[in-house]
Amino acid sequence: MQGHVPGDLPEGFGIARVWGAGDGTVGSATWTDVRCREVTVGLGKRVAFPQGVPIDGDWFVTVDAPGGCGNAVLGTGRCLRYMAIVDDGTILVSMIGLDRAEADPIVFSIPT
Repeated sequence: MQGHVPGDLPEGFGIARVWGAGDGTVGSATWTDVRCREVTVGLGKRVAFPQGVPIDGDWFVTVDAPGGCGNAVLGTGRCLRYMAIVDDGTILVSMIGLDRAEADPIVFSIPT
């Protein structure tokens, strides 16, 4: 993932899975906590221009949907997706169950 990983995750989050290249992705990793909230970061092919709302520097929010996604343990929760264009591709971040106050610092801690 070329070093594009979060430097700051909420307490209690740990790595759940990591996978390598495939389908245009260099690599991806998911962190989760005991409540099964999730943070997934991947580095993929570079896109021409990100779609979404710019929030800070290189970052855009592409999805912010309360109750928009979930999993079997957590149930439904807020669905957040972020995107940043970097020299080596596009960083894609998906989160389930976190609010913006928790999520924004996570993406800002990812080197761009």
